[in-house]
Amino acid sequence: MMTGGKQIKSERKENTNRFSDLIDCLLLHILSFLDFRDAIRTSVLSKRWRHLWQGLTSIILHSSNFGKGEKFGSLKNCMSRLQSLSDGLPTSLHTLDFKHTGGSVTPELLGEFISYAISRNAQQLLIYAETNIESLKPSIYSPIFSCETLTFLKLSLYHENDSDKRIVFPNSPNMPSLTSLHLANVAFCARGDYVVDPFSTLKSLKNLIISHCTLRYKPYIICISSATLSSLTIRSRDEKDNYAVELSTSNLLSSFAFEGVPSMHLLGNGLSHVKQVYIDAYTLRNSSQDPPQVLLQWLRKLTNVQSLTVTANTLQVLSLIPDLLKIELPPISMGSLKSLNVKMKQNSPPVPSGTLNFLLQNSPSAEVSMHP
Repeated sequence: MMTGGKQIKSERKENTNRFSDLIDCLLLHILSFLDFRDAIRTSVLSKRWRHLWQGLTSIILHSSNFGKGEKFGSLKNCMSRLQSLSDGLPTSLHTLDFKHTGGSVTPELLGEFISYAISRNAQQLLIYAETNIESLKPSIYSPIFSCETLTFLKLSLYHENDSDKRIVFPNSPNMPSLTSLHLANVAFCARGDYVVDPFSTLKSLKNLIISHCTLRYKPYIICISSATLSSLTIRSRDEKDNYAVELSTSNLLSSFAFEGVPSMHLLGNGLSHVKQVYIDAYTLRNSSQDPPQVLLQWLRKLTNVQSLTVTANTLQVLSLIPDLLKIELPPISMGSLKSLNVKMKQNSPPVPSGTLNFLLQNSPSAEVSMHP
């Protein structure tokens, strides 16, 4: 009969053997969920694990996982490890997820990570980092925008204590495989007619997220023209993002989301095709714009929306319109609405009286729900 201690040791040994019996591709799949430093550390487990991490094709490198005071040295060490991989390893990199917080990464080191991803034909690239934008030459980050293998790109580079310093997104990027693009804190540069159309060359683009971006030169007009775009999200934190957006999309645009201050005008007929809409709006004190009226203009353009989700804050913004309940929406506005969902966030304000009836005036039979 086994004693309690021997039984526990036996069970541990059995579990260890089961783990070791897994084939390499499954072990690599498990390692792909670890931060890159932790994946490297598995090399001390046994001879089998010594070089296993070198076969990783998905790499997560978040400096927030580093100890205090060791970030820069650890980043350089990780970059050296990546660069020292032997020629016999897989040439294709599926994902590089690089995030550096709590300090500024040098443009040179940032450029090394970008070059590594591009040289290994990365499919997914996620970069979130604080760096010296003034010293970040376009030649360091511009190879991203001509990478033919990228299918997913999430890019956010910001300058310490100065949100006005941003990298410039090119007017004609060459990324034929790109299907999902998330840009944060970038600037678009308009041409002589003061209109910029930065996404027209992205022939496979389906999902686009623009967060806290700006447009240089006036008047502010960003044209989003795409025959493939199906989902668009815009996030705007203040009135500096008060450019106009001209939606020249086909009827494939089925989902639209907005978060922030509704200070930008949405031009074109893009919203008329959208079937799913999410709006989380708020206003700023002493606003020089008129977010409630801008929000009302958007709602009037929603002629085919079937599912509308708004936050309680959005309804508060809407209630600021004088004599709101006396305003009649055009008969086609939200006439196809099937569900109206109110999202109640933590510490959400109460739903203003009459705002739901205003939204439902052309679709009184739509289902209404409130949820966190």
